[in-house]
Amino acid sequence: MSYRHLLYLAGMLTTAACSSPSETASEHAAPVETGESIATATAGPVLRVIERRRLFATPNAPDVFRLELLGDSLLSASALLIIRTATGQELYRQELRPGELEAALVYELKAGEQPSRARREAYLRQRRAEFFSDDKFTSPAIGPEEAMQPEYADLPTWNSLKLPGTVGFSFQVGKEDGHRIAWVPAKKKVLRYAGFGGG
Repeated sequence: MSYRHLLYLAGMLTTAACSSPSETASEHAAPVETGESIATATAGPVLRVIERRRLFATPNAPDVFRLELLGDSLLSASALLIIRTATGQELYRQELRPGELEAALVYELKAGEQPSRARREAYLRQRRAEFFSDDKFTSPAIGPEEAMQPEYADLPTWNSLKLPGTVGFSFQVGKEDGHRIAWVPAKKKVLRYAGFGGG
């Protein structure tokens, strides 16, 4: 057997020894997947960091959308959503407590069904993979026929987000608390302008 083959087999054995059926925070955690990266977390042990670059607040310069899963295991992890400009200025931060990414799984279960650990982990992987998917972004942020939600936005803000070039981002917290956020130029910050679901 050649020296090259021996090196290949040694590498495969090392990879197999480091593999684990569930994700935990360790030096071998947070494997790279498409669109995901190993990176330094803002705080605490990091399980996974997902980043996407999207046009949002800064014209002609995509901003960085970042989701950090923090904790010792996937099922007990909290999440931190951060939006920054390409130059690193923080525009928005939202913490999701442990369980809030998983809560909507209940709507996929039959009455009385208790999901297995594997089912729960698979659902969480799906949530994180889809967190910044294209359907979560809309431009303009508000469609022409949408009814204003005065509990979130005043009329000038609402009308400004109907203009071309504005971008809305939607994400769900818990079972039914849907957030729709956008950069509001007149107020120079990201605001929640609408909700969806029962929250």
